Order: sequence, then structure tokens, then C-alpha cells
Amino acid sequence: MINPLVDYAQHINEDGCAPMTIAILAEDYGHYIKELHGLWQQQQRPWHIILVERHYQQHAWKCLEKWFPQALPYKVLPIKGMHRIDIEPYRFTVTMLFDESPQAWSKFSAQVHIFVVDSADTKDYQQACRMSVAKPLICSATELDVAWRALVQDQQLTIEKQITCSLLNTSTHKPMTLYFLTSQRPEVPIAARLGRQITIIGAGVAGAGVAFALAHRGWRVRVLDPMFTQGPDEQAYRYASGAVTPLLTADDCHKARLSRAGVLRAHARWTSIAKQAGIQYCGTLELNRDKGHAKDLLDVVEQSNFPSEWVRLVSVEEATKLAGVDVNQEGAFFPLAMQIPPVRLAWTLLQHANIECLPVRVEQIQVEEDHTFTLQTNQGVMSAAVLLVATAMHSRQLLEQSNLSYRTLKSGQVVNVLKRLESLHALAGEVMMVPANQLNGGPQCVIGGQGYYLPAQEGFCVMGSTYEHGNLAPEVTKVGQQTIWQKIPLDLPVSLSHLQQQQCLKGRACVRAVLQGRLPIIAELPHHKHLWVATAYASHGMTWSSLAGDIIGASLEGEPLPIEKDLLAALSFKV
Repeated sequence: MINPLVDYAQHINEDGCAPMTIAILAEDYGHYIKELHGLWQQQQRPWHIILVERHYQQHAWKCLEKWFPQALPYKVLPIKGMHRIDIEPYRFTVTMLFDESPQAWSKFSAQVHIFVVDSADTKDYQQACRMSVAKPLICSATELDVAWRALVQDQQLTIEKQITCSLLNTSTHKPMTLYFLTSQRPEVPIAARLGRQITIIGAGVAGAGVAFALAHRGWRVRVLDPMFTQGPDEQAYRYASGAVTPLLTADDCHKARLSRAGVLRAHARWTSIAKQAGIQYCGTLELNRDKGHAKDLLDVVEQSNFPSEWVRLVSVEEATKLAGVDVNQEGAFFPLAMQIPPVRLAWTLLQHANIECLPVRVEQIQVEEDHTFTLQTNQGVMSAAVLLVATAMHSRQLLEQSNLSYRTLKSGQVVNVLKRLESLHALAGEVMMVPANQLNGGPQCVIGGQGYYLPAQEGFCVMGSTYEHGNLAPEVTKVGQQTIWQKIPLDLPVSLSHLQQQQCLKGRACVRAVLQGRLPIIAELPHHKHLWVATAYASHGMTWSSLAGDIIGASLEGEPLPIEKDLLAALSFKV
């Protein structure tokens, strides 16, 4: 006899590949996840579980570790925010929100099919129920009392039938009551039903990160960029390098929380390509700065409640040991920080059988009556059902010349939906590469201060950086080298003048796309479904890359989104 949950999963919609989302409202959620995992294996659809853990400081990890000691890909740290764990990559996942607030359930973005209820807290269900699909299923460990039934009615849901069976609680032989509900709610369409094909304009870390995420979800991805004519710049591929270090602020602002999410997503998604992409899990030693967001970094670390696996204060002696070079001040060490060569990373992310890279320049986007897109390119006309614009500084120009700036409201008022892009501008910057043998081998970890100093890669240590607003054609200069040298928070074993006289320095100058507020846009155009934009990554491209891939990938597939609603809003087109 087929299990009722499995039977429900097989008939929720016509697309047998579309995911199903299950909300668990129970403190002892671990054994429910274990039972659901067993049921999931009896059918073909991906299952995504969401839950709230309010006591994450005490037992965030232990509950899952008990039931999945071998399957969990990495340790989940007790850090406030959303954590997605792929027990079976992209097929059976658990998204846990670590949040002690009474409004925690309202922070999810998801379409929930099944509610597993083992809690008397109707406030949680009231928030969770707003995410319900048109015909949800409630699996309750107890008979729904009067308050629960009133709440169901209040959400305009009707109990169509109910059955009692030993379903999930097979370990305790406790019967569950299943309530099959119906409503007049409209079904929310997902882009995956358009055929799981996407065209991405732009092959930098923004476009490549999304391409990688969707290719692993089974999408056919076409990436358009004229740079495919020649391939990546050889010097940039070999020597350019950057750091991915979590941002820490006293107020734990949106950017700090998003940075945290970005670092965690990068660890979750890029482990399998780390060697190929040249990713080094070396950590970052941050030293106090004279100005900027991290001026009082050590005070912030001391007052924060982060686990030592995320950040910890270190003495002068430990800082020196971690860095492998002399350090004359205390610091904060971020063990999960990484050193990543950006050009090599982007190129590696695109090496997937589901990704096709074409040397094409897109000149205009036309929206058709059937809501698909026609692309005018330097090689003719192309069409796309789902589209991503990831062209950094050129994003605004492409959208504007495609007449996609304005939206007419029902009132007749015409509004500029790209208003947030008005502040998009160039932030030029230089880095220099110093021969490691001139620096006694260089540091063993990333060293951050007013500037940054990276471990050796291909025999050179990267130092950075300069910041110049509005310069679209930056060059490597001796003035830039002097600026960078003065930012390095260590006494170095060689002088800059000596290095310049030896003519042994390499350098790179590039343009970053940046918006006011320094947050990127990772969002769908509000007036054109299936047209996404990922731009303005500034100097944090590798922090945002994997996060954007999971945000857009989850949105297109109909999965629960990996960050809270307020963070999604911070990345949207809303000013």
C-alpha cells in the first residue's frame, strides 16, 4: 500500500520534477526529518524541509548529526540566520532558520505543501500557514483543537478529509492525523515549467555563479559573452587573487548578514571545485584599521556572540603563528575565510556539461507578447524564455536601451523601476603582485587591514587595493603602488622603492560596478517575469556569487529561498 504522503507528493501537480516543501513545526524535528528522508526515497520529486530552531546556541547541530552522521556535508555553526543543508544535493534539503524571535516563521519565502505539526503554538502556524499552497496537507501528532481549526478557517482553508495512520512516527508508533485541505488560492507558477533553460548575459563571477547553480539543478544554460572569442586573460587567470572574508559590524547590518550568508554558501557549493578553481581555505587575520567599518573590529568581536569557528580574537603570538610572518598587534581570525583567484573561479564554474558558452555580444532585449525574450546580438537574433543580465557596469545601459526602465501601474502612473540603478558607477582599483621570494615567502593566511596581503599564488603575493570612483579606464601606476604599500598593516622585509627599481612587480587594474550603499542587485525585474538582474558586486564579487546562484536557482525552481525576506528586499530594485 502506498504511503499517503508519497501519494500526495506524486499528485500535487503535473510537473513530476517540481519540488515539494515541508514545514516542520516541532521542537524535536530530527526524527521527523529522518522519517521524511525515508519516504522521499520512494518517489522522484525533490523535497525541501524548512524549520525554525530557536535554541540554536545549545543544540543546532546535534539534532541533525544524530540522525545523519554520515550524510551531512559540513558542520552547521550556531550563527543566527538561515542555513541550508543539502543532505542529498538539490534533492533532499533542510533549511533551518536560527532565530529566537516570535516572528521567525514570517521570515521565510516559500510555498509550503505539507505542514508537520507537533506543537501547540498557534502563532507559529499562523505565520507558516501564509506560505501554504492551494491544497496543502497537515500532518498532526494530535487532533487539531478548536483554536487550530479556527486558525485554518481564518486562512480560508477548508478541511476536505482527514485520516489517521502511523505515518511519520514509526519510531514511536505514534499515530498521525492527516488533514487534506483545499482553498481558492491561486497556484504560484514557477519558471522551471518553461523548460528549464536559461540564457545568461555576462560570464564574470556574477553570471558564472548563477550558471553553475542552475546547471547543477538540471537546467540547460547558455552563457553569452564576447570574451569567449579569446578566453580569459592569461596573467589575470594565473596571478590575480582575492579574499572572501566575512564582514563584521556592531549593528549586524544587512551587508554583514548577507556577507555571512555568502561565505557559508560559497563553502557549501564550491568544495567540489576547490582544487580546480584554486580556492585556498587559509582563513583571514584582520587587524584594526585607522578608519572605516572595521576601525573597532576587535571590540565588535569581543561583544559579539559568534562561535570561535567563525571568528575569534588572537594574541600577538597567535597572530604571528597563524600568519607565518611577524605581526605586532592583536587581531581577529576568521577561520572560514578563503583566498580565491576570481578569473580562474569564473572559468571553472562554467565547466559543466549543461553549460554552453558562446562569444556573443547582446545589444538589445525585446519582450514579446508571450513574455519570452528576443535578443538582438552581433551574431543575429536569439530567443530566451528565462533571462539573466549579469553585465556589471553595462547592465543599466542594456536595460535602458531595451526600454525596460519604466512600468505603468494600474492607476496609470508611470514609474522608473530601475531607479536604484541610477547610482551605478565605476569604482576603479589597482592591485599589485609582489614576488614571494622578496617577502620571505609571504603570509600563510590572508591579512586584512586598511589594505590586504594574500598568500603566494604562482610565486606572487597579491596586495591591494586602491579605490577611485568614476574612472572607467584605470591603469597600473607607481602612485597606486605607493597607496597600496602604505595600507599593508605589517612591517615588510623589503622596501617598495627596491621592488620598483628591480622592476619585478606585476599589477592589475580593473573596474568594479558599485551602487550607493555597496549592496548588489540580485532580483527579478518587477514588471517582467523571468528577467533577472545580478549586478553591482563591487569588490565583493566572490562573496555574492554563490549566494546569487542559490537565490536565483531556488526562485526559478520553486525551492525555499536561502535568506530572510528583509535581506531579499535589500537586494531588490526597491529604493
